[in-house]
Amino acid sequence: MRLEQARPEDVCCASPASDRARIPEREQNNHDGTDKPTAAEPRTVTDTMSAKTMVLVLGAILFSATGQLLLKSGAQHLAGLGRVEFLLAAARDVRVLAGLAAWIGWTMCWLYVLRVAPLSRAYALTSLTCVLIPLTSAYVFGEELPRPHVAGIVLITIGIACVVAGD
Repeated sequence: MRLEQARPEDVCCASPASDRARIPEREQNNHDGTDKPTAAEPRTVTDTMSAKTMVLVLGAILFSATGQLLLKSGAQHLAGLGRVEFLLAAARDVRVLAGLAAWIGWTMCWLYVLRVAPLSRAYALTSLTCVLIPLTSAYVFGEELPRPHVAGIVLITIGIACVVAGD
């Protein structure tokens, strides 16, 4: 997937990437003969998302959706309890705790993605959760999907396809 990045001439201020473009190639290389960023040199966003980054984006989406479904399951299991009892029981419920753990997994994946991918592209892909959660909740919890919801899911899917195709 090819991602757009601002050209140095489009940016009002000089950036490390634009400064590096003016350095002769032999001076850009590190001591090991590669052009990898050094510890003192910040990483720059690449024009394409690597396969690893795409796997992490999809992992984040799956962790997010799984977390929501687990939290819903835990909340349903605890229905009927008073406020204080609900909170105390939720703190011990394995589904609620697993849902929170899934959110931690989401956060770890997402932080890596934010380091290496443009937010505008990566975040658009997270809309897949708006497709996965309703479809899965209809299957797992027997929730109904009215026609307008199905139409919205189709439109979201088309939008995601446009983002992916545009790269």
